[in-house]
Amino acid sequence: MNIAHKLAEGHSKQITTEIVKYIGNNPARFKELVNYFLGNDVLISQRASWALGDAVCGQPDMANPFHRILIDCLKNPENHNSIRRNIVRIYQAANIPNDYEAELYDVCLNFIADTDEAIAVRAFSIRVCERVIEKYPEMANELVEIIKANISIWSSGLKSRGSKFLKKWG
Repeated sequence: MNIAHKLAEGHSKQITTEIVKYIGNNPARFKELVNYFLGNDVLISQRASWALGDAVCGQPDMANPFHRILIDCLKNPENHNSIRRNIVRIYQAANIPNDYEAELYDVCLNFIADTDEAIAVRAFSIRVCERVIEKYPEMANELVEIIKANISIWSSGLKSRGSKFLKKWG
């Protein structure tokens, strides 16, 4: 399979699934997908981000060599929200290395508090923060306060995610 050609075909679940199946647990193919994700073609990058997210959800260790790159992309405000959404989705499943826990927590906490951020990015960010909090429970207070201050104006999906967090940590 030529990943570039497949990404150029369109944006669908079927294409994404075919790419993820092709990548399997092959690091070279995964790296090729990462390169398309990081490329200058915004449309291809967005399409690659979906496949990247699905690939890591199935094979979380595939992200290990790319944590710095992924977090830097996450922090880039120029990136489309689909890029942020799929990277945050990755960290719901992928290992979060100790060296990146605080940075990722801060980035996700800012997403949660940002009312202009996409709902899916914010919802996924709650889970990423919770994964860090599971290791460092003393960090829960900040997220509890953000959720309590905003839950009344959130969408039903965010309210659900926030309520589940508060039941456990609030």
